[in-house]
Amino acid sequence: MTPLVLTALLCFAFACAGGTVHQGSGATSDSQPAGVSGGGAASTSAAGAAGGATNTSSASGTGGASAAADIGASDGGLTSVKVARPDDAPGTECFGALTDTSRDSANCGTCANACAPVVLASGLDWPVGIALDATTAYWITTGNEGTVMSAPLSGGDPTTLATAQLWPMAIAVDATSVYWASNGTISKLPLAGGTPKRLLSVQAAPQAIAVDATSVYWADMGSSGVGAVMKVPLDGGDPVTIATIPGSGPDAIAVDGTSVYWANGSNDSDRLVLKAPLGGGTPTTLAAGANSAFAIAIDATSVYWTRFVSSANGFSPDPLSTVMKAPLAGGAAVMLASGKAQPMGMAIDATSVYWTNASTSQTYAGTPGTDGTVMRVPRAGGSTTTLAPAQYEPAAIAANGKTVCWTNTGSGKGHGTVMCLGACTQGACK
Repeated sequence: MTPLVLTALLCFAFACAGGTVHQGSGATSDSQPAGVSGGGAASTSAAGAAGGATNTSSASGTGGASAAADIGASDGGLTSVKVARPDDAPGTECFGALTDTSRDSANCGTCANACAPVVLASGLDWPVGIALDATTAYWITTGNEGTVMSAPLSGGDPTTLATAQLWPMAIAVDATSVYWASNGTISKLPLAGGTPKRLLSVQAAPQAIAVDATSVYWADMGSSGVGAVMKVPLDGGDPVTIATIPGSGPDAIAVDGTSVYWANGSNDSDRLVLKAPLGGGTPTTLAAGANSAFAIAIDATSVYWTRFVSSANGFSPDPLSTVMKAPLAGGAAVMLASGKAQPMGMAIDATSVYWTNASTSQTYAGTPGTDGTVMRVPRAGGSTTTLAPAQYEPAAIAANGKTVCWTNTGSGKGHGTVMCLGACTQGACK
């Protein structure tokens, strides 16, 4: 698949602005960006444009950076990791939050010691969205014959939950069901499988999805230049429009107990991060100038997003391609990382912000790059760490406080993978 075709595919699945896509040993470390301030609190549910990851963790505070583990960089990063094994008990403070280092694959045995990536599933057709619960990864593959699939985080054969889905674009889970947005529809089915239930149809272009205890929320790119943020009861019913967005389309969505949050990215003039009450009302702008905001996540105090800005050749690192954060109550945005190449999916847990950089080598005239990365930065700011180098077009990402998983779209049909940081058991990577 050429990059032009891949770009068109990701545009269809994620949303685009101005033709750009929206969504050995030695781990690399970058210096702390200017303007980072403290923060960090309990993580709540969050759904990115490319994934609908659910993040559940606890604790709050501020913290600094710590040294990274040595992660192999060949064959997609699937080499061994040098594991430090101190006698850390569960409840170790990492980056200002209490972390169970006996089982957290991103902080295994000690803070910032990430287990090497492993392949959870392979041979997939364009996996573009992922969500996690405590034991299982759920993902979608897109296209005319899209699927909804799952696999145990402990390893095992993938299960196909739904087939013949037309261009599924985003996925989310709660305690009982998996939800996804396809071409004009919102659907669900039990986590264990069963018959999919269509909650509603005839939506213009749902791009991102999130759930809470009562409703499914989605960002709809709309038609005729008018997008919308909408919701419907978990078991179906009449849809409710929370906000309409003239001249732009929402690209990402997240929800907490009081508000729904989204990012507009389709128009240069109104690239904003906004929120509105769950029942609807006048949107509040939390950040302006959110150029090509691709994914969004929230915790108890802050909203986070990835910002993709196309460089001269379309994919090289650009100073304006950043990972950002702003207070939920309003205030100045701060930069957590900058100069990245195609920052796309995003997830958070109690300690960290995770994101994918699709590639630094892909060009519109060449082949898709195999040097994508998965990265981390403390929620309060600090040094960035590469958790997984040499990834093949990583896109969506999810975290559950125990592990981090992501999708690699690869070069096309049959070349996609679902990757996770390796298991951490009793403080050691397995």
